[in-house]
Amino acid sequence: MVKDTVQSLKAEDDKLTEKVEEVYVELKKVHENVKENHAICIEVFGLISEEYDLLNKFRDRALDKISTLEKSLKQLSTELSKVLMAIDQVQEYSYSYNLKLVGVPELEPRENAFQTSQLCSIIYNAIGVHVKPYDIDIAHRTTPRHAAER
Repeated sequence: MVKDTVQSLKAEDDKLTEKVEEVYVELKKVHENVKENHAICIEVFGLISEEYDLLNKFRDRALDKISTLEKSLKQLSTELSKVLMAIDQVQEYSYSYNLKLVGVPELEPRENAFQTSQLCSIIYNAIGVHVKPYDIDIAHRTTPRHAAER
């Protein structure tokens, strides 16, 4: 279940990253077009100073907006990278230091986490692995995969 969730999150992250890259490429094209069209307008139309000033203001505003969008895209890309790193860390944590003990009978019908941790310590120590209670991060019981067979 966790593996499926992590894989779907990674796939979604990949799609979003790809879209960010596509938008970034398009934004770069718009940036270049604004610069080129500005130069062409000045050259072709031989603008008077008032029109020239208006055209420069338009260009400056467009370039400022493009710059703002580029910064937003870079920030979004950074956030996506952080999300992907967090997904990787969650996946790594879910696999590191896990030990599953199957078929261990319950000591009490309503066993709490502390009792489960103590039982784990007893089992580990019995097989020669010296574990202290603080070495166990989480100890809990789960239903067997084939609960109907029991």
